Amino acid sequence: ILRYEYLWIRIRVQGGAYGAFANFYDDGNMIFCSYRDPNLLETLDVYKELPQYLRDFTLTDREMRKYIIGTMSSLDLPMTPALRGPRAMGMYFSDAKLEDKVEFRKQVIACKPEDIVALADVVEPVLNDNHICTMGNE
Repeated sequence: ILRYEYLWIRIRVQGGAYGAFANFYDDGNMIFCSYRDPNLLETLDVYKELPQYLRDFTLTDREMRKYIIGTMSSLDLPMTPALRGPRAMGMYFSDAKLEDKVEFRKQVIACKPEDIVALADVVEPVLNDNHICTMGNE
């Protein structure tokens, strides 16, 4: 939802970056990233506006189901042995268990719009810390 409903539209389509995404990690870390972005200052403003977007978030049950199905399909992609190896190694080094994956799937299936709204209170303090890193050639 964040990637395509907010970041993609605001940073890629309107801002001209090649892409944008957000990642949330089990240890509490999160990143917001754009790449090949010609408008870094505007992108930082988009990130700052994210908590309000989340607070105002609404979807119908049908729309929410579409996002849940899309998320589940990305979790259950067919994997070749060449893809299974790195995934297994990542799970091993992060001490992830099969039970963790099952629990995550249950959370995805049970996700409601109000869970997305509640994310504002998680994201806002991180954005207020102003831990910003940019890399570029100019």
